Amino acid sequence: MKLMKTKDGYQAISMIPFDNERDMRIATMKTFGGELATSATVVTKTEMGFTYMMYQDYSALMEREKVRVTSKAVKEQHERALAKIDAYTRAAWQFYEHKTQA
Repeated sequence: MKLMKTKDGYQAISMIPFDNERDMRIATMKTFGGELATSATVVTKTEMGFTYMMYQDYSALMEREKVRVTSKAVKEQHERALAKIDAYTRAAWQFYEHKTQA
């Protein structure tokens, strides 16, 4: 987990290996609505970092709550989300399997 403070407040990001070309990016940060949210997104590795294709790559909201966005709150929510990573990894695999069968 990489915890950092940006111009938008605290955020935490973890990159979990998904397959040979992709990672699952877990990100916890303040939303535009002021809530603290954690999302899981499968991204493709590139020379410049990573890419994500909306509607073609897996994405899910893992957790969201209305709290003051402090470093402690971000870290705690991010760790709770990481504890559920197996369920989200399975859901992502099912998402891609369904796409290949369609």
